[in-house]
Amino acid sequence: MFLVGCQAEAASQEALEITVTWDSESESMSEVGSGSESETEPTSMTGGETTTGGPDGTMSESESGTTTAMSSTTSDPTNTSEPADCGDGQVQVGEQCDDGNDENSDECTNACLLPMCGDGFVGPNEECDDGNQKDDGCNTACARDRVVFVSSEAYFGDLSGIDGAINRCRERALEAGFENAIDFRPWISGSEYSPSTHFFKSEGRYVLVDGTKVADNWNDLVDGGLEAPIDMDESGQLLDGVSVWTNTVPWGEQHPDMAHCSEWTSDDLEPGQFGKSNYTDERWSAFGDTIPCALPAHLYCFEQ
Repeated sequence: MFLVGCQAEAASQEALEITVTWDSESESMSEVGSGSESETEPTSMTGGETTTGGPDGTMSESESGTTTAMSSTTSDPTNTSEPADCGDGQVQVGEQCDDGNDENSDECTNACLLPMCGDGFVGPNEECDDGNQKDDGCNTACARDRVVFVSSEAYFGDLSGIDGAINRCRERALEAGFENAIDFRPWISGSEYSPSTHFFKSEGRYVLVDGTKVADNWNDLVDGGLEAPIDMDESGQLLDGVSVWTNTVPWGEQHPDMAHCSEWTSDDLEPGQFGKSNYTDERWSAFGDTIPCALPAHLYCFEQ
């Protein structure tokens, strides 16, 4: 009986030492690598230690510190691109620009579009923008209209110089209620002053106080003829055929004869060049004759 018990114990011990070895090149390993899962948990004896395949598809080795990761699942790639966010300072798909602010009057609008005439926002290099492409006070170049009138008062040739003539236009504009009265200048020339050198050359229209168009822009104004005579004063009254001090040719330069009443400081009998308010050809600015500086004449006043 004793002997039989010892044999049984020995057989039991041998059974405990029997293991199933894992061949790294076996079909089981190939199946795992191809994405198949095994329903059994293979084990191997490595250096006297047991390695067990866990339910999560990984193999870990106890005590030896060696770990081999086996994954039976893969993740689909995820699209991480963000939709365009106008105002974040980054130019993205669908945006022409993005300056990261909420100003509509700078180089990039709030819609992340480049400014353009007709978008309704007064952007760089625009005087106005009424959101359309019509010549209705703000033209297709986004330049505003400028008012021109013939002064209601007539003056002798002594205007206290060019500065005095400028002040007279400003006075007439102020009396008529123009908010920008200080921006008016006379169409007059001296030896060192002329409209061609001192006027703002607008891309917008020049109009009478009632909106009648005189010229489409500066280039149209100085091409030798007007679309309508400058025969309306600052309050809208017609002054047809009055003489106007100029000493200026139609394209805005000094008259070659230089008859300017001693730089517009004389009211004696010396001659002064003038134009006529009822003409649209070159005679509106240079009538082709002179009058004595002792006689009164009006001024053409142009908004700048």
